[in-house]
Amino acid sequence: MKQKLLLGTIIALLFGACGRTDVRLHRADELVEQNQKDSASLILAGIKHPGSFSKSDRALYALLAAEVARNEERLDEKSMEITKAGIAKNITNLVGVHLLKNNYYYLEVDELDPLMPQIPAEFANDEVIIKIKGNVEKMKATAVGQKFTDFEMATPDGKPVKLSDYVGKGKVVLIDFWASWCGPCRREMPNLVEAYAQYKNKGFEIVGVSLDQSGEAWKDAIEKLNITWPQMSDLKYWNCEGAQLYAVSSIPHTVLIDGEGTIIARGLHGEELQTKLAEVLK
Repeated sequence: MKQKLLLGTIIALLFGACGRTDVRLHRADELVEQNQKDSASLILAGIKHPGSFSKSDRALYALLAAEVARNEERLDEKSMEITKAGIAKNITNLVGVHLLKNNYYYLEVDELDPLMPQIPAEFANDEVIIKIKGNVEKMKATAVGQKFTDFEMATPDGKPVKLSDYVGKGKVVLIDFWASWCGPCRREMPNLVEAYAQYKNKGFEIVGVSLDQSGEAWKDAIEKLNITWPQMSDLKYWNCEGAQLYAVSSIPHTVLIDGEGTIIARGLHGEELQTKLAEVLK
């Protein structure tokens, strides 16, 4: 429901500013919505009357649940596609600036940078716009092809440690920005555990940078999630120095750095990360 309301709001804004939209998008939304309704009704039946489902029904139920998840992801992607188009077309007016302020953390540096000079002068002192422009500069400084930016924090046992203690010393290093309170981070962790087991003896290291506030919660998550690679944090939540320097606005977020200290990828997870590691560590 939240995604559909967001999509409807965006379309309503863009109709006034950009004119017509593609009828095919509207039809696709109808199909997605109907599919979700059909799937949801069967899933609800399974929740309310689990005993009425046979083994084959339960298998179908699992498939339908997966389909609902895929449809939600598809709708999210479509919403963001429309949002990005709306920002680009309307950045010189209030509609585009409003959309940018509420969605900038979904845009990459190559999408944000060209927009900055087009923002009207009347928004020059806007607090969020100032923050976005600062983030863009940090993103450019830590983009693929740039040398890593060093910072210092503390290990779980309180000892000072620098990123440069690991980076630029011949190993491929993955900086993993995460937190114990972050559900997606915890779901991604088994993928990192697998990657670490596969490549740690082949010139690969992971450095976890936690955005936790509680040292105990951080340490507890390290143990429960089977994290065996180096960790650091300043326990400052979103004011984490490392996250600020690398313009991290959502987690989990990864930065992959080669043996010489040059950033070679950002934002890799799951299969994409495994593919990249297989490429650089072959």
